Amino acid sequence: MAREAAPMTADRPEPWLLDTVVEAVGGGLSGWRIVPSHDSLQPWIAAFPPGPDLPRQGWKLHVSSYVSTAAETLRRALPPLVTLGVAFKVLGSLSWLERLNCGGAGISQVGKFITVYPQDEDSALEIAAALAAATRGMRGPHIPSDRSYADGSVVFYRYGGFDGTRMQTLLGDIVLAVLDPDGRLVPDLREATPSVPEWADDPFRRNGMGASPALARTVAGRYRPVMTLAHSPGAVVQLALDLATPCACILKRAAKRPVNQGSEAGDGAAALRRETAVLLRLSGRRVTPEVLDVVEDDDELILVLEDLGGETLDRHVRGLAGSGRSCSTARVVDLGAAIADALSVLHEAGHVHGDLKSANIMLPADGPVRLIDLELAHPVGARDRPAEAGTRGYLSPACRAGEAVSPADDIYALGAVLYLLATGAEPSRAPDPHDLLARQLGQLRPAVDGSLSKIVSRCLDPDPERRFSSAREVRRALLTVGENLSPQPPAPPDAAELDLTRASDLLELARRSGDFICAHAEYSEQGVTWRSEYYVGKGLVGRDINTGMAGTVLGLAELAQELRVPRHMGVLRAAARTLDAMPAVPGDRPRGLYVGEMGVVAALLRAGQVLSDEDLVGLAVDRAAAQPAADLDDSPDLFHGLAGRLRVHLMLWDETGDGRSLDRAVHCGDTLLRQREGGHGTAHWRIPPGYGDLSGKSLLGYAHGAAGIADALLDLYEATGASGYEEAAREAAGWIADQAIRCLEDLTGVAWPMAEGGRAHPPFWCHGATGIGRMLLHARRLGLEPDPTETLQRVCRSVALAARWSGPTLCHGLAGNAEFLWDAGLAMDDGELLAQARGLINILPAFAVDSPYGRAWISDAPRQITPDYLVGYAGIPVVLLRMARPRRRYQLSREGFRYGAYKASH
Repeated sequence: MAREAAPMTADRPEPWLLDTVVEAVGGGLSGWRIVPSHDSLQPWIAAFPPGPDLPRQGWKLHVSSYVSTAAETLRRALPPLVTLGVAFKVLGSLSWLERLNCGGAGISQVGKFITVYPQDEDSALEIAAALAAATRGMRGPHIPSDRSYADGSVVFYRYGGFDGTRMQTLLGDIVLAVLDPDGRLVPDLREATPSVPEWADDPFRRNGMGASPALARTVAGRYRPVMTLAHSPGAVVQLALDLATPCACILKRAAKRPVNQGSEAGDGAAALRRETAVLLRLSGRRVTPEVLDVVEDDDELILVLEDLGGETLDRHVRGLAGSGRSCSTARVVDLGAAIADALSVLHEAGHVHGDLKSANIMLPADGPVRLIDLELAHPVGARDRPAEAGTRGYLSPACRAGEAVSPADDIYALGAVLYLLATGAEPSRAPDPHDLLARQLGQLRPAVDGSLSKIVSRCLDPDPERRFSSAREVRRALLTVGENLSPQPPAPPDAAELDLTRASDLLELARRSGDFICAHAEYSEQGVTWRSEYYVGKGLVGRDINTGMAGTVLGLAELAQELRVPRHMGVLRAAARTLDAMPAVPGDRPRGLYVGEMGVVAALLRAGQVLSDEDLVGLAVDRAAAQPAADLDDSPDLFHGLAGRLRVHLMLWDETGDGRSLDRAVHCGDTLLRQREGGHGTAHWRIPPGYGDLSGKSLLGYAHGAAGIADALLDLYEATGASGYEEAAREAAGWIADQAIRCLEDLTGVAWPMAEGGRAHPPFWCHGATGIGRMLLHARRLGLEPDPTETLQRVCRSVALAARWSGPTLCHGLAGNAEFLWDAGLAMDDGELLAQARGLINILPAFAVDSPYGRAWISDAPRQITPDYLVGYAGIPVVLLRMARPRRRYQLSREGFRYGAYKASH
């Protein structure tokens, strides 16, 4: 059942904090300008002294604080700030500070209670010294993104922007930015480890200040950290070398809170003490890591553990998913029984794990399953465990309510682990963490063993009385399943049993989605806009198709064309005009289709076609003509680069018949031919510098690699008949075919790596079999040799079975995979594939969000509802329309834009 959209709530600021700041600066007659905090979206009290404006960037300071010490920290810090006349800001609510310290704004923001903006390097040094002296003896969390002013100090520093300037990278990310010495915008990164631009000379280090790096300090004279494995608000986990043995070991480090300073969520040292006590009690039982040492000083508690090697269960399952596989039923039984066995030992020792999840189960390189990270372990019956403490998706109803600790809580979590093993669906990312079975096991794994499904359902029963009575009982039930397994491989899903959704239902869902899009538009002097909530869009109004206005306009355009709802059409017209008037985000100015200016062109063109608006079509033509010519240094791919530009120029040529658009497409195509690498009948393209982790790689997939480039070249071959484009596409298909990897348990599917020589990737539009299959469908339609039909059949099996655990979206989710299966079923006249597509669509209701204004779907990340095309809810109704109206074609293709084109009606 769809969930109701929850109203947004905004915490209120705490007036005493504002009063304290105002009193410190001397009230309203001092010349200081005070900007109060408003809510959790604008949580800062800002204070600006009389004098020059803030510089654009520089060395900023942070003062860290716990909630319990915040009042005293602020009392001590304000006098030097006011005396030295420096701009600063303070969080306006201690509840916001607690959320920050628990990682609610990301790991890099932990501890940042006060931020200070010095005018220059000299004042930064002076102010930091004064703050360090004033706050000496105070405690606060370590700020991961900053360098410490001195060991034990709550003053930290980093180089960064002061004015919130943002830029867009070639990848499409919108990030905070600073200017480099040449005046170019570069990302101002806040990360989980301190980073300083290579051109910024650290004045603190230059003057002999700054704490020594954590990895450079040997602990207790013998444990030398080698690398950081994990970083949470409460603790840091490091791989270390024990110089005395010498052997590898694991360090778990947590800062100690001041004595009698109250308790608050995320107290890492208290959790580490609790874990140490449980581990020592279980020593020698081989169900948890062995404690090698406990090191304690004035500021830090360090637990030294044996290094188990191997991998965590979540990593193991992700590795299987990459090759299109899930755990066999026999493997689920073996792993589940081993985990239940370890839990039994823990429960019989009188404790409950409290945070059993896939990431806290270790599969050692040699030896039995071990339970790790017992920070939330409590004695059976304890009542001091905080409500909601634990991990989303694994928490029993009693844990969420803060009831007495019981082994039944771990039984519930074990059910969530078994659910993951059986389906590949990570519970912590479930659309409804309180009801994992909203996506039934049979939906996510059609051939799941029925007895195993009953065990999982019983473990996850909301009523603890109906769950298994003990972990040993779960183990016995699993072993019984194992004893009765059939030697036959799992059968494919029976298409006849799938719910074949009616066209009328699909159209109604699409209409309600259009209503939601329109209802959640923002109206201002700027026009009609939507804000992307995806991590790329940063809550801003962007212009791209991937995350931004162009994508929302595209989705709304298809709805308006098919349904002709007056409100949809009116919002579409206003939004298209707004998009045309929007300035580009400063920065690298990408010019691709899914990221960049050509996406704006495509959205304006499609809106013009749907609305029969000649002016919008003309705006699209003019924008495309104003783009720089294709260059050998451009990225070749469909997402960011030349292949996408080529396709849009062909769409414009199809619409207008203007040969200049065809000439531009040909220029893009010829540039792609000159960029290609390979030999002996193969072709691939390498991503140039500037594209993050993609740079320097020859990728295979549709969004960023050879499959998408080949598909665009096939478009150009169709338009021109020039054999060079067809030959390059065929060579790319050959290069891709050579890297195919058999997948699924019975090896009847096929997968591909993301990059040449890599591991298999799940089947998605962006990377993997789904996008590659789309190119193969195009080649098949053109009758190119060799006939890819057999490979396509393997692709379809992989797409139908290997990623049912995914989210709902187009880029890497159910909607994109369903659309491919729909196209394959139509192309190959295969009713079973059409039914498989409907089967994937029938999983979507678990992700739906209903409101009085319509229906949307969450994104790939839990709790995230974003109006984006590829990674949000705007692209999903496009697929629903296609399945209701089979004559419609894939939207961002030449055929898709020809459907109901403007010129056809004039």
